[in-house]
Amino acid sequence: MAEEYAVRRYEDGDEIQITDVMNEVFSQSRTPEQWLWKNKENPSGFDKDAIVLGVRGEQIISHVGGLLSRTKVRDGQEMGLLTFDFAVRADFRRGLKKAGTFLRTARVAEAYYTEAYDFTYGFPNPEHLRMGKRFLKYETAGEIPRLTKRLSLRPFAARFVKARWLLCIIHGMTNAGFRVKHLIFDPRGARQISVVPVTSFDERADDLWERASRSFPIAIVRDRAYLNWRYCRPGQVYHVWAAFEGDALRGYMSYRTLKYGQVRAGVIMDLLPADDIEVGVALCRAAIDQAVRDRVDFVECWMLDQYPFCSVLERFGFRAKPSQDILTFRVLKGKTPTEFFLDLKNWYITLCDTDEL
Repeated sequence: MAEEYAVRRYEDGDEIQITDVMNEVFSQSRTPEQWLWKNKENPSGFDKDAIVLGVRGEQIISHVGGLLSRTKVRDGQEMGLLTFDFAVRADFRRGLKKAGTFLRTARVAEAYYTEAYDFTYGFPNPEHLRMGKRFLKYETAGEIPRLTKRLSLRPFAARFVKARWLLCIIHGMTNAGFRVKHLIFDPRGARQISVVPVTSFDERADDLWERASRSFPIAIVRDRAYLNWRYCRPGQVYHVWAAFEGDALRGYMSYRTLKYGQVRAGVIMDLLPADDIEVGVALCRAAIDQAVRDRVDFVECWMLDQYPFCSVLERFGFRAKPSQDILTFRVLKGKTPTEFFLDLKNWYITLCDTDEL
């Protein structure tokens, strides 16, 4: 069966079947509208040839995606490609030992990427990581720290308690305790920083990115075009706050909630800048305030420890936990040497750099 298919590029209308494949493989509920937003409305551009599909007759059976990413690299800008949604319908999988449908689709995509882009990067799951390193020449920059702040003891209690009503009581009581602790003991800044919710960004976001990016050797461009696109995802609610000192925009933070079964999580998606402690404290308080209102069990984020905001998170009680989040990349036609990308300390990575959240 695996040989009875062809490999081709994306064509208009394929997003309907593509989302069906994603929902089958990843047990999710994506929509064609979300796919179109992520790909065709991307301010970095859309390249239909970066979307490679395996098709059997009229049926799409495999998918390899590529999301264009304008990226600041050293003192210039390169065009990167976030590789995502490597997926094969269950009936066409062959496993990791032989080059089946997945590898055939991926190799067509990778051959094109090598000619068209400066580098690719991604955050593969463990199975995909093993295959990528074995067959697709993935380089590994390292493990991305996942920091977590507990706001309830429900996840811990669930190991021993099965009654849902009792878990609800445990959650309510311990969440209230953590809420009091946050209100009394979590840090406050000395500067007069006002934090307000926003729904869009203006030219001041471009100025903020220009200032903040100086401390990032490698970072996806976070200008107003990117921010106004990133946080208008169909079907998803984000909380976005801007930090002002007088009329000057000093920073922003984005946040959302997720549900893992009975567990609710708050997720700090992104922030700028990563080196202003006072702004970081003000924005972090806004996120924790929201998490408390949402009655989440914990708050988490990605933050590399070379950035001062990591110390802000530690002051708020965030602690590193074991992570399977691995940053991989391939240098293609770009001018920057592989060694520069290999050093994880050269990257600025947050959860907004993934394609999924």
